[in-house]
Amino acid sequence: MADRRNLLQARPRQPLVPDTLYALESIDALFSASATIMLPRIFLETTMYYRAFALPLLIATLISSACSSSPRATLILADGGRSNYTIVIAQDAPEGIQYAARELTHFLKAMTGVELPTVDDTTSPGPFEIVVGETNRKRLADVPESLRPKVLEGLVILPEGERLFIMGNSTRGTLYGVYDWLEQDLGVRFLGHGPIAVEKDGATTIGAINHAPDRPTLRVRARARRYDPPMEYRNVCWAPDFTWGVRNRLNAIWSSVPKRKQLGGVKWVGSSFVHTFEHLVPTEEFFDEHPEYFSLIDGERRREWNGIWTQLCMTNPDVLRILTDRVKNWVQEGRVHPDDKLIASVTVNDSSNFCQCDPCRAVNAEEGVKEGGTLIRLVNAVAREVRKEHPNALIETLGYAGTQST
Repeated sequence: MADRRNLLQARPRQPLVPDTLYALESIDALFSASATIMLPRIFLETTMYYRAFALPLLIATLISSACSSSPRATLILADGGRSNYTIVIAQDAPEGIQYAARELTHFLKAMTGVELPTVDDTTSPGPFEIVVGETNRKRLADVPESLRPKVLEGLVILPEGERLFIMGNSTRGTLYGVYDWLEQDLGVRFLGHGPIAVEKDGATTIGAINHAPDRPTLRVRARARRYDPPMEYRNVCWAPDFTWGVRNRLNAIWSSVPKRKQLGGVKWVGSSFVHTFEHLVPTEEFFDEHPEYFSLIDGERRREWNGIWTQLCMTNPDVLRILTDRVKNWVQEGRVHPDDKLIASVTVNDSSNFCQCDPCRAVNAEEGVKEGGTLIRLVNAVAREVRKEHPNALIETLGYAGTQST
C-alpha cells in the first residue's frame, strides 16, 4: 500500500492546490486588493461555467495595469491632415503582426484622414516611426526590465524621442498593444456590432460601431508602460463577430479562439473540456482486460454502479501512465500557432462512484477529504510530466463530489 500511496508523491499536510498553473492562475493578482471578492484557484464546476466563461469583460476593463511609467513624450502624429510618420514591422513579420499594422493604419486614418505607409525594417531608421512588434530597431530583450511584459499576452508601449515602439510577448500581445494605445492614448472606442448587411449574392456582413475622434491635427502625450492581463483566459459565451472580440481583447468566444491561425490563443484541447476520464481511459477500451483501472465498489471492480458509470482508480500507476501519454497527445495535436497556450482537462466522470480500494481510501484520509485527494495528486502528477515536454500547457480539473474536508 505504501508504494501505491507514494506513487503520487504525498507531501506534508498542505491545502489541495495543484502544482500546475490553471487557466485562472493569475486570478489571485486580479482580486488581491479586495477582501470581499474571491475566486477559488481550483475550478468548481459552477465557477468554471459561470465565472471563467461569462465573467463580465467590464471587470477586466476596470482593473488598472501594473506598469512602470516614465515622463510622457509628445508625438505629433498628424498636422492639418499630413503626417511624417511611417509604421515599421519586421521584414519577416508574421501575418498577425501585419494585421496589427493594418488595424493601426485603419484607425489612424479614421482619426486624421492620413493613411500612414507601412514599411519593413530593412529600410533606414527614421525619426518618425511607430514600430509594431520586434524588429531590428528594438527587441523585447532591449526593453528595460521594469517595462518588459511578464505574461503571454502582456504588452509594452515605449516612446523614445519621437518614435514609438509597441511590442508584446506574443503576436496577440502585440496586437493588444496597438488596441491599448488606440484606446488609452488616442480615445478610440470599440463599442459594438453594427448593422447586418445582406449583399446581392446573399452573403452577410456585420459592421462594427467604433468611435474614432476626428483629429486632423493629432498630438499625443505618449507614456511608457507595461500591461500584463490579470485574467489569462477571457471568454464570453457568444459574440457574432470575431473582429469585435479581438478588439476588446477577448481571447475566446465560447469554444472558439478569434483569429487563432493569425494570433494564437488560449484553447482547450482534446475531445472534451470537462469530465474527461471516460475520454482518456474509456471503459470500452480497457475494462475487459484491465478492470483494475476502474473503481472498486463493494469488493468488485465495476464499469458502472446503479446504472451510472464509475471513476478511475486514481492510485493505479498504469492509469497515471495512460492519462499522461494521452494528455501529451492532446496538447501536441492541438497546437496550431507557436503562441498557443493550451489547456487540457483531467477531470472526473459525472458520477459519484469513486474507487474505494485501500490505496485510494488511504490517500483521501491523508488529505482529510472524503474524495478528491486522489484526484489532486493525480492531476499534479500528470502536470509534472506534461510540463517537461510542453511547458506552455495548462492542466485543468474540477473540485467535485466530496472534495470538502471531512
